[in-house]
Amino acid sequence: MTPKEIALSGLVGALSVLALWAASVLPGSRLAITFYSAFVLDFLYEYTRLRCGLFVYLCVLCISLLLLPGKMLGVLYGLYFGGYVSVRQFWQKHRWAWLFKGLYLNGVTLLLVAVLLTFSPDLCGRIRDIKVWQFLPLIFVLQIGWVCVDLFLSYVTRVFLRVLADRGAKR
Repeated sequence: MTPKEIALSGLVGALSVLALWAASVLPGSRLAITFYSAFVLDFLYEYTRLRCGLFVYLCVLCISLLLLPGKMLGVLYGLYFGGYVSVRQFWQKHRWAWLFKGLYLNGVTLLLVAVLLTFSPDLCGRIRDIKVWQFLPLIFVLQIGWVCVDLFLSYVTRVFLRVLADRGAKR
């Protein structure tokens, strides 16, 4: 890794940890602030090499799980936001990329629901009474939402990289 990549990785890691800390401490839209950390990670993946982004993802994940007061945001970052952006980089050029992305998100959602139902059944008492077919509209809306998030993330990263290129920033 070059010194420029190390410095940029450190800045992106610090911004991500700061965003996750702000989301866990400050009132407001926690998911929007956590999404910001996914955006800067996606920018790092596009601007530098794959290993820089993977290194930052793992460092931010460890720091968020060890030091932040809201551990659930660390889990969401690890599985949904940062995890999705990291997994997405491996399948970006693949022919079946959308299928793999959907399987990843459905698998993570199923894992979180199973853990929630297993370890805190008192929180999910009413959910157990709902039939599976009643969840289908919710699952469909979540799928459409993640497609919109994926397209928005790609678009904003492309625009940001184009602005940097117009201002003379070198990769």
